[in-house]
Amino acid sequence: MRKAVITIEVLISMLILFLVVATSVTALKHSFLVELKKDKYQSYYYIFFNIKSSIESEICQSKQYLEGRIDDFVFSATCYRKKRLLSYVKSLEPDEPYGNIGPVQYTLYEIKINLRKGLYDEVYTYYKTIAEQIR
Repeated sequence: MRKAVITIEVLISMLILFLVVATSVTALKHSFLVELKKDKYQSYYYIFFNIKSSIESEICQSKQYLEGRIDDFVFSATCYRKKRLLSYVKSLEPDEPYGNIGPVQYTLYEIKINLRKGLYDEVYTYYKTIAEQIR
């Protein structure tokens, strides 16, 4: 009877050891895959901000559409005007309750950047506000 108990204990210990090793291998494999994806998308992230900073001065002011190539990525950027508002200065005078329109005009633009490289084709959207003096 004593040998049977020891055999069952050894089998249970081996099962627990197998589960620990299998779980550890699976966790390591998963962390390796996550690291690969992180490196891949980190390069796309850097390219996006590289393109954004290079077109920032031209887009929406002198051109509405830009396209080009940076580091094997083909990109196209399009600018859409979403809204235009004049600044409003509230009146401090009691006889002028409504105030007046200020000398600044704010324009909200939506900028879409399409990045392509091989099978990767993604559209990124961000918004930009430009303030212009009107007087």
